Amino acid sequence: MSAEQVANTATGFISQEGGWFPYIQNVIAGGIVFQLYANVVDGIDGLGFIVFGPIRALGEGTILLISATFGAVISVFDAGTQATVLSFTEGVGAFLGPFAQPTAVGVGMLSIGVFLFAASRLRFSPTAFLAARRGR
Repeated sequence: MSAEQVANTATGFISQEGGWFPYIQNVIAGGIVFQLYANVVDGIDGLGFIVFGPIRALGEGTILLISATFGAVISVFDAGTQATVLSFTEGVGAFLGPFAQPTAVGVGMLSIGVFLFAASRLRFSPTAFLAARRGR
């Protein structure tokens, strides 16, 4: 861009605002004040993320834990249903025949039972952990 084009562009901006003083008032000073308020709003918004971020992460982690634990069982049930349908014709699960679905349900219930058994044997208590952190 040549110097003449830059000067013409700047002159066009100043003439759109109605002269030097309105240009400085609306664009330069107004831009500084607007940016100051925008930074204050961003700071307040950031404080909200600091306060509610861990709560949101805990909720999302809990959702992922539940879906990983019980979603796998649903996948086993679905595979058992599909094996039952295929077992009437051909396929790997044909040797189970119509018992493919009850077998899948049994495997799913057994896996939930093993998970609950293991969870009940853990020596971890969130409340005891927090009390130890506070010095009680």
